[in-house]
Amino acid sequence: MSLIESLRNEVEIRESEHAAILAEREAQQTYYEDSLKPSMQEARSYFLEVVRNLKFLKTVTPVSLPMAPDGESLVAMEQSGYEFFYDNANNPMRLDIVCECLVSGAQRFYLSTPDKVAQYTEFLDGLHFSYHRKTELDSKYEIRNATFELEGPLKVGVTIEASLADRCIYIYMRNVEGLAKKRYRFAPEKVDTALMERLARLILRQEETLVNVTLPNEVRNELSMQVMAERQEREKDLKIAIEEMRLERLAEVEARKLSTKVKNLTQLMKSKMSDNLASA
Repeated sequence: MSLIESLRNEVEIRESEHAAILAEREAQQTYYEDSLKPSMQEARSYFLEVVRNLKFLKTVTPVSLPMAPDGESLVAMEQSGYEFFYDNANNPMRLDIVCECLVSGAQRFYLSTPDKVAQYTEFLDGLHFSYHRKTELDSKYEIRNATFELEGPLKVGVTIEASLADRCIYIYMRNVEGLAKKRYRFAPEKVDTALMERLARLILRQEETLVNVTLPNEVRNELSMQVMAERQEREKDLKIAIEEMRLERLAEVEARKLSTKVKNLTQLMKSKMSDNLASA
């Protein structure tokens, strides 16, 4: 192949790749206009009004979150400071609803061992939650115990994001369903008024989860029977595998015994032959 032919082939490949990229972008844009955009615009309008009203009313939401050192005891907090952000009014791709939780009154916790102090410190740091720690050291200047005073605030947020690549709408949540980061994936048509209503109530702590998965009894029983059948099948396969291993090991032992007998018999025959030749 000549140089000019090689260059032409490379140009054709590049042009083909570029055309494929443009076609994919066009398909994504078409999908956005037809499916993602209507849902994102509806969500933008809905939360724009919700947050505007919350700010006008200066809404303060009481919250109880498991922020004590034992991971279970609840700490009284107040949620406020609602804000709403979006990237584009006409073609929204990302919406953010944010607020924060402030500690109600003084919240102090005494931890008596270095391990507990380290674990609680790691927990609060993981939440990016401000606190004051008064530490008592031993004679070797190592931590003996500590008293924590919670300060805050705890950042709370929900992000609604359209994904062109995955052709869906993701909802990311931070410190909304408890103290966790979660992600939900929805088809565009599922992000409707009912879902946004539930999401708003979830942010205001009037709901516990965004999605309730309630299975009918017959479905639950069928899944339970399926799990049991699969467990029995695995146990059966395990027993067969163990028996096969036992038989293989037994065969190996018998083979070694036979090899030893043959070896001993061969040596005996050689010894007798040597004796016969010597006597002759």
